[in-house]
Amino acid sequence: MKRALSSRNKRRRDGAQRGVILLLACFSMPVLIGILGLGLDLSVMYSIKARLQMACDGASVAALRSLSLAQDTASQRTMAETIAQQWFNANFAGDYLGATGTTVPTVIVTDLASMRTVSVSANTFAPTYFMKYWGRPATLIGASGETSRRDVAIMMVLDRSGSMATGNYNGFTACQVMVQAAKQFTGMFQQGRDRIGLITFAESIQIAQSPTTNFQSALGYTNSSGSAAGSLDTIGCNGGTNTSTAVSLGWNELYKLQLPGALNILVLFTDGTPTAGTFDFTGSFISSSGCVLPANWVANRQANAGSALTFGPNSFFSDVHGPVGALYGDLASRSGVSPFYSPPGSLFEDNYSASDAPGCSFASGDPTTDIAFVPAQDLWNNSSTGYQSGVSSGNIPVDKTNIGNLVFNLADNAANFARSSHIYSNGAGMLGTVVNTIGLGGTGGVDFTLLQRMANDPNGDPRVPYPAYVGYNQSQPVGQFVYSSDATQLQKAFITLGSQILRISR
Repeated sequence: MKRALSSRNKRRRDGAQRGVILLLACFSMPVLIGILGLGLDLSVMYSIKARLQMACDGASVAALRSLSLAQDTASQRTMAETIAQQWFNANFAGDYLGATGTTVPTVIVTDLASMRTVSVSANTFAPTYFMKYWGRPATLIGASGETSRRDVAIMMVLDRSGSMATGNYNGFTACQVMVQAAKQFTGMFQQGRDRIGLITFAESIQIAQSPTTNFQSALGYTNSSGSAAGSLDTIGCNGGTNTSTAVSLGWNELYKLQLPGALNILVLFTDGTPTAGTFDFTGSFISSSGCVLPANWVANRQANAGSALTFGPNSFFSDVHGPVGALYGDLASRSGVSPFYSPPGSLFEDNYSASDAPGCSFASGDPTTDIAFVPAQDLWNNSSTGYQSGVSSGNIPVDKTNIGNLVFNLADNAANFARSSHIYSNGAGMLGTVVNTIGLGGTGGVDFTLLQRMANDPNGDPRVPYPAYVGYNQSQPVGQFVYSSDATQLQKAFITLGSQILRISR
C-alpha cells in the first residue's frame, strides 16, 4: 500500500513539474523569438558593416595609388575620386544583403608637410526583419577608410660605364634598356608631391637632375604622352665605375632638400664592380720631384676659372679646391688616373696632361710614377679600409691591387654613411636613407655580397647563388637588393623596387 501511494505521489509531482516547464516555455517564447530576431538583424547589420568597411578601406588604398596617374594636384584629386568610386562600386553593391540608400563615397585628399592622406567614407541602410515590428524598418550604418603615405625623395644613381654599351636585347643595348626601365619607374610616383633626381656615373659623375617634383617631364616620362625627351635620354655609356662618389653625391642631393618628414631613398643600379674613387691629393702624395699638382687644379678645370667646385645651397660637403683626381683601379686592368672639373651643374673628368701639371707623366695615363700614396679617405671622407681586407689604414701605396680593393671599401662605406642618421643644416634630424640596389648580370659582372651589404638587405635570393646577409646593421634602414640576370629583366627589377618603396612609405 505504501509503495502504491508513493508511486502516485511521484506521478503527481512529475506532472506538476511538466506543467511548470510548459508554462515557463510559453512565457519565454516571446523573449526567445525576440533574441533570435534581434540576433538575425544584428548579423545582417554586422555583415553589411564589414563589407562597407572593406569597400572604404580598399577604395582609400586604390585612390592613394592612383595619385601617380596624373601630373598636377588638381588632376590627382579628380583621379582619386574616380578610382575610389570605381573601387567602392566593385566591392559594395548598393543592394548588398538588402541594403538601401547607399551614398556616393566621399573622398578627401589631405596634403600636409611630407604626408598625403586619402579618406573615403560612405553610408547605407541595413534592413531589419524583427525590429521593424517595433517601428525601426532600417538602421543607418557608416564606415570610413583612411590611407596615408609619406612623400618620397629619390635619387636614381645609374651606372653608365662602358660595359653597359654592350649586349643586344631586341636591338637595344643594356644602356638603352636601363633608360626605359628607369622611365617606367618614375611613373610609379606622384608628380607634384614626390621628388626624384638623377645621377649617372662612370669614372666621372654627372648630376643630371637634382630631386624635383616635376620629375616625370624633367627625366623623360609623362603620363599624358608616354615617353618624352628628358635627362634620362641624354645618357651615354662609357668609362669606369666610380660607385662611391656617385652614392655620396646622390645622398648629398637628398640632404640638400632639408625635408625631415620625407622618406629619403637611393636607388643604385650597376652592372659591375667599383673600379674608381675620388681623392684630394693636397699634401705629400707626389713621388716625382719634377711633378707639381696645382693647388687650384679643380678651379682651373672649371668653366669659371678661379672659383671652387661647389655643390649648391645646404650641401653637406664643403667647396672643393683641389688638386682632386679620380683614381681608376680595375683589378682586371691597370691603374689609371683622371681629374675632375665642373662645368655648371655637372662633374666630369678630363685626362691629365703635361700642360695641366708640368713635369708629370700623366699623359701616359699611369699615375704610379708620380703619385706615391693614395689618401686613407676619399674626397667624401669615406674610409679606404673595411670590406676588402689587406688595405692599410694609413697612406696607401699606389698599385693595381690596392686601388682595386679599396674602391670596394669606399662604395661599402659610402652606403653605410648614407644609411646613418644625420642633422640637417637647419637643425632638423635626417633619418637614415634607405639604399636599394639593382645588379645587372651578363655584362660587367656584379658582386652580390657588396650590393647586398650596401642595401643592408638581410635576405638572400633563392634564384641566384648568394646567402642571407647575417651581418646586416639592425640599427639602420633595411633596403632591398634585386638581381637582374640580364637586361630583359630590368623593368621588372625597377618595378619591384618601386613597389617596395611605396609599401614602406605608408
